[in-house]
Amino acid sequence: MKSTTKKSPVKAILQYGIYLVCTTALILLLLEGGLRLMGYPKGLFDYRANDGKTLFRPGISMQLVWDLIPYTITTNALGFRGPEITLEKPAATTRIIALGDSITQGFYVDNPHTYPASLQVQLQEQGHPVEVINAAIGDISIDRQIDLYKRFCAKLKPHIVLLTFVLNDIDAIRDKQREELINADTFRPGLGESSEWILFGQTALGEIILDQATQRIFDRYRSHRNILESNQLNSRYDIPGGDVFQENAQIFLKDHAQKADGIAAYEIYTEAQLSTIENYFYALDYFHAMLQEQDVQLVVAYFPDYPEVYLPDWQVPLHEMLREHCKDSAIPFCDLLPALQGQGDAVLHLAPLDFHPNPAGNAVMAEVFAAFLEPYLPEMGTGQ
Repeated sequence: MKSTTKKSPVKAILQYGIYLVCTTALILLLLEGGLRLMGYPKGLFDYRANDGKTLFRPGISMQLVWDLIPYTITTNALGFRGPEITLEKPAATTRIIALGDSITQGFYVDNPHTYPASLQVQLQEQGHPVEVINAAIGDISIDRQIDLYKRFCAKLKPHIVLLTFVLNDIDAIRDKQREELINADTFRPGLGESSEWILFGQTALGEIILDQATQRIFDRYRSHRNILESNQLNSRYDIPGGDVFQENAQIFLKDHAQKADGIAAYEIYTEAQLSTIENYFYALDYFHAMLQEQDVQLVVAYFPDYPEVYLPDWQVPLHEMLREHCKDSAIPFCDLLPALQGQGDAVLHLAPLDFHPNPAGNAVMAEVFAAFLEPYLPEMGTGQ
């Protein structure tokens, strides 16, 4: 009589698990290959660079449809939002680096309507041979801006760096030490970010899953998918209530100010808040000194919060503190507030939907910058 050896339940489960994993992996690989033959992935969610070598993924043109307003972002071969440029600066050309956060990057407006693009057009029309390079990315402050400049911009040999200050820049560096601000290393992707990018940005199957799930969950995403190709394109910025300025300012103060702009929204600062402000000034002076060593002119621009523009009695102490600090440090200070206040009934923002500038607001900024920067440009035709 033959004896039979009973298979261990643990071993059986392990073998089944291996079989299941291998079979699933094979099916997914076959499905991925088939989808790629059909033209996927289409790059719906893949515009951020993930290797620390460029600011955005180079050489793309994609429609961003998942946010408040659909818009198109196009990048050049060096990974900046804007037209093609060469690494080597062309002869007799002045390079201006536009540095900042989402205001400068141009959230919710197409490339030609960002203020860096409009600024280049205006200066060139005035006869100045310039390149204005949009080197901004949303949700960063002075620490990441310094890191961004060192990593991506110094090699471009600019003549001017135009740094646009936004009030939430202070709150973004809360609890950070001075050494962290001037020695940041923030464009090296983490494991979680890299995994998400590979799954949803680089695989056909991941892109389709995220696209379908987003369409199912978000009405706005569904409605935005085709708007950039439709006859509704020009009405994107016709936002109901956009000209009710004082009411929109109250919405900003109630729902946005201290949540997003934090420290700057207070009229009287605590010692801890003042310390954070001083840390920002310290980092700004460090950046200024670094640029001076490279023979680069730093210009600081002040972008006011919505209530500053539309509420006559609303004042932010940080506004004058920054102006005075720039004066003491011999940093040219360009104040956008008077120009924005002087536009009458023109709608310059996406309020009450959002408080970023619309194309008209970006155009006003470019006009102010063009006039302010002219004395810092080489004489006509000489370049840099």
